Amino acid sequence: MSATLAERFVLGTAQFGLAYGVTNQNGKVTPSEAKAIIQHCQQNGITHYDTAIMYGDAEVSLAQALTDCQALDSAQIITKIHRHTTTCEGVIQDVEQSKKNLGINSFYGLLCHDSALLLGSEGKAVWDYLQKLRTTGQLKKIGVSVYSPSELEMVLSHYPIDLVQIPYNVFHQEFATSGMLQKLRDQKVEIHARSIFLQGTLLARPDDLPTYFRAHLDSYQRFQTILLESKLSALAYCLGHALENPLIDKVVVGVSSERELKQILEAMKQPTNGLQASAKELNVVDQALINPSRWKL
Repeated sequence: MSATLAERFVLGTAQFGLAYGVTNQNGKVTPSEAKAIIQHCQQNGITHYDTAIMYGDAEVSLAQALTDCQALDSAQIITKIHRHTTTCEGVIQDVEQSKKNLGINSFYGLLCHDSALLLGSEGKAVWDYLQKLRTTGQLKKIGVSVYSPSELEMVLSHYPIDLVQIPYNVFHQEFATSGMLQKLRDQKVEIHARSIFLQGTLLARPDDLPTYFRAHLDSYQRFQTILLESKLSALAYCLGHALENPLIDKVVVGVSSERELKQILEAMKQPTNGLQASAKELNVVDQALINPSRWKL
């Protein structure tokens, strides 16, 4: 795997602590599988890992796998403050717990899992605390995970964040079409794209999706038509669509097995061209499809 691609890949580890994803048939990753996944990351020069205190015991499982592979010291870890934490005291507790869980004293990135934390009554106190962590070398980048450009706009109007994690896939292109990606680049904010497979639904056969998605079958079938025209697999197309965008710094991709990781890294090597253009007709604005928090499964 090329150094450039390795630098743009972040291993998502929700599956290390939870049976995460609508199409996940493997369940939670076992300790032995987690170690195999990390070893394969090492072999391909991947050093960035995304986790969260609310992903079950994902932080602990990630730390153990990294330790077993003697990779903890070189790991660049991004974690998130709990979605339900609303006070600065709670943030401090979350950060100390994450340090303990991960066995580290500093983070590459620390994200607010919910922007309401920064926009609430204790937002300034939380920001000041995170800045203190950064100035004392315990944190490289302060960030936030968001669902929409309007939500991010509110954060940017108050705080000069360093890092943002956004949903970005062939259906959810709002951050690109709104001009937000360019604005973030202009402000030198590092952009990580998550949900590039829309919790795996973009990789599934439309007929195999849960009943909830029947109302959106037209979108999935249109994607199948585009895939036939492109002569690419769904995996390669989704990855290529994100990686082709020069405004996306890194893509966060979760796996539930070493086999999945190998397939993803192989697909990343496939040459693609013009996917940004061909995917324009796949853009969906219906939040009932593009926002998993709205799904009724």
